Amino acid sequence: MIVLESMLLPFLLSSLLFAVYSAMGRKSKYSNDIKIENKICDNIKTIVLVLISEIFLGLSIFTKVPVVSIIPAIGFIVYTNTKNLKLLSLWIIPVITIPLIWPVYAISNEFNSWVDGIIYQTERKDITIVDYVKKIFNIDPVFLLLGLVALVFAGIKRDYLVLLWTIPYLIFIAFFGATTRHFHFLVLIPILSIASAKLIIYLSDKISSHLSRQHPQRIQKLSLCFIVSGIVIFGLLSTFSLITINLNSSYFELYGSIVKILPQTGKEENNTKKVTLLGNDNIRNYIWIPKYVLGKDLYSKDANPHNFSKESIKTDEILWIVDRMLARDILGDEKGASLQQIGSIYRDTHTVAKFRQTWPYDRDVYPYTSLKENFGIGSSVQLRANY
Repeated sequence: MIVLESMLLPFLLSSLLFAVYSAMGRKSKYSNDIKIENKICDNIKTIVLVLISEIFLGLSIFTKVPVVSIIPAIGFIVYTNTKNLKLLSLWIIPVITIPLIWPVYAISNEFNSWVDGIIYQTERKDITIVDYVKKIFNIDPVFLLLGLVALVFAGIKRDYLVLLWTIPYLIFIAFFGATTRHFHFLVLIPILSIASAKLIIYLSDKISSHLSRQHPQRIQKLSLCFIVSGIVIFGLLSTFSLITINLNSSYFELYGSIVKILPQTGKEENNTKKVTLLGNDNIRNYIWIPKYVLGKDLYSKDANPHNFSKESIKTDEILWIVDRMLARDILGDEKGASLQQIGSIYRDTHTVAKFRQTWPYDRDVYPYTSLKENFGIGSSVQLRANY
């Protein structure tokens, strides 16, 4: 799965980089006999660096809105380096206007779909912020604990960049995002890495000054080498043990069966050969290859009981991806109007194929705890059809 957080990080980090470089012109010192043009050139250089920083931050917010909460952090760096409120005001303009391309385009083209998408995102209630932290702890408890300690250290040392990055972002996704997922943590990885690096340097400096007063720099270099080497070796071993596990074979088998069962529709406008693909909210993952690569046009519909009644089924032929959670809702004791309709459609279908996801390792043992989030197709999936 490709998430927007991984796409916006290069823009966000580039914005931070150029904001830090904006101090280059201000720190230059001149003697009285140096021409004023050199100072003007440095001022222009600062303005250009600030302009590039604001463009990259605007692009990152355009990619995903929660990054708007990081504006104070980058703005703090710009103002600290330039001490110029006018330049800061200039910096904020593209940061706000570039993301406005999205709603302006939506108003002129697909306003209803845009509004429906926003409502869908804000109405989802998958997990709370506490569950979010638990999920991150399952994925990487070592980095999370180190990051939390570094965050406390940043608070003690009044490291405003770290605090202005992490705290507003956590507040935003907790109260305005409606849904917190593990991939939202990607935005915090760079700043927690910076905070952890500062903590490690501080600890190595304290260790070196305590162990040796004659050669503190040598001890500091050795302690840094040991600490960083330990982290690198631990990270490589943990990562290698995970990337060598095959979790995609069952997904490809399911995808292949779907493509094989779907009829060839071409570019026909009628619905006589089209199929509605039903499943949980990840049903859209199975749409784009059959539709845009293989020419097998189809509809998709979320079969979650909370969303099922929002849109009617457009075709007579139905193909279902029924995972364990969906089967539990359909066959459970709870009966509502949507569940009764879903159950009736379910009984009119027959099983075409069954798939199972196998786990080669104990997911309660680190580093395999992260496999709880990379769950593939789930423990058990049925492919059902009425044709």
